[in-house]
Amino acid sequence: MKLAHKLIIGVIIAFFISSFLFMLFRFMGNMILHNYCKRTEVILDNEQKAISDMQRYIFDHKLGIEDVQHIDRWIQQRELIMVSIYNNDTLIYSSYFNNNDDKSIKNVVPLKNSYKLYFKDEKVDVLILYLFEHHYRDYVMYFGLLIFFLLFTAIMFFLIKTKVNYINELEKDIKVLETGALEYEISIKGNDELSALANSINEMRKAFIIREDYSKKLKESTNELMAYISHDLRTPLTTMIGYLEILIEEDNIKNTDAEKYIEKSKDRAYQLKKLIDNLFKYFFASIKTESQIQLITYFGTTELYPMIEESISVLKDAGFSVYNKTTNDNYYIQMNLDLIRRIFDNLLSNFLKYADVNEPIEIINYIENHQMIFEFRNKIAQKTSMCESTGLGIKTCEEIMKSHKGTFYYEERNDKYISRLIFPII
Repeated sequence: MKLAHKLIIGVIIAFFISSFLFMLFRFMGNMILHNYCKRTEVILDNEQKAISDMQRYIFDHKLGIEDVQHIDRWIQQRELIMVSIYNNDTLIYSSYFNNNDDKSIKNVVPLKNSYKLYFKDEKVDVLILYLFEHHYRDYVMYFGLLIFFLLFTAIMFFLIKTKVNYINELEKDIKVLETGALEYEISIKGNDELSALANSINEMRKAFIIREDYSKKLKESTNELMAYISHDLRTPLTTMIGYLEILIEEDNIKNTDAEKYIEKSKDRAYQLKKLIDNLFKYFFASIKTESQIQLITYFGTTELYPMIEESISVLKDAGFSVYNKTTNDNYYIQMNLDLIRRIFDNLLSNFLKYADVNEPIEIINYIENHQMIFEFRNKIAQKTSMCESTGLGIKTCEEIMKSHKGTFYYEERNDKYISRLIFPII
């Protein structure tokens, strides 16, 4: 059933329950009130209060017997009171009739339950009919309407509060799922759009679990396959390299064309071995998740600068000139030293292969936007053999920096190659 239909039915039920209790309260209240108001002492008490009030009005306005019609003003200020005034058993005023009515009413004999009323010049008898019960009936009506409103509101509040509580429960369940606890099941209550939503979330949760299990099994199978391939490729390749080195050492091979071809074959074998090693380094770097990589907080100057100095020393030994500008600011970063060392090794390898030895290599680091940035610039050599470049080194650097919540950036601008390592400072 749709939520809107449930709400309409709830409104109807709340209305009928509230109406029934309103009518029951009104019936019981009026019955109790009627039994109370028909008691003689209650009637006399209310009539005497009305007579006292009328007598006070006469005194206050100094009315005489000839001013009897002024009683109309007092009657108009009060509701549900009817009065007949007699002087010597003759009707001289009645709120039942107006002055144009038949004069035969003048000789009506008053009832025995009359009250004395004093004008300034005459004493008269008064008959009074006070329908005071109707005042109390109005109070019963007003109180009944209040009960109707409060009960209707309470029932609707209960119905809406039930759904709001369920929405809050769904919100808490979803927050549990956001933490990664996919085994946690969303509670399903009722049969409406909210329960359908909860069921859809459960189905989506189950689909995620199945996909995660499949991904995990696929990753395990891939890792196992890559380990087997790595072993199966490296073993014969290493053996072949060994055979080639033995052949080169043979006396009958030295200083012949065969030695030259064997040397080239050995170089190609080493090149192939290096490509395979780079391939597996990138693969195993890319499959590691952040939770699998242990990051430790280090003082940046203490740990990173020695790596830079070591790279500068190697570059200078290879004939490069290096311009190094470092910041003296103190900072802390989280990193895995082994993985960061691999990045610097990759960058150093690229410098040695592709940088122009006649132009200086620039190494600059600075702090910007709460980040430590290492920037490397070099001119690209004119006769660089790009056949050895597979891009795996760059991919490896990107994956490692991503696992450190940082960024690896690179670009070629004219004949310049620029790369940046961006670490978040803690």
